[in-house]
Amino acid sequence: MGDAVLVIKGGCGREERCIAGTLMQWKGDGLEPGEVGLYNGDASVILRNSGTVEIRGTVDIQGDLSVNGVPYMPCMC
Repeated sequence: MGDAVLVIKGGCGREERCIAGTLMQWKGDGLEPGEVGLYNGDASVILRNSGTVEIRGTVDIQGDLSVNGVPYMPCMC
């Protein structure tokens, strides 16, 4: 089985930031055409055609978080 490699280049000069990885067709979660799954062990991120982002695993956020454009403030109840 052959491997494919994904390289995404961004920034003004198209070389500043690159993401690369080996791609495999992932059928474990029933991806539909156009959907994208990124996974590593027990963690995964799936971008669904519906606009849903599915995240599995521990999520560690460093920095600010906004929900629907509103800064998230945890309840200290």
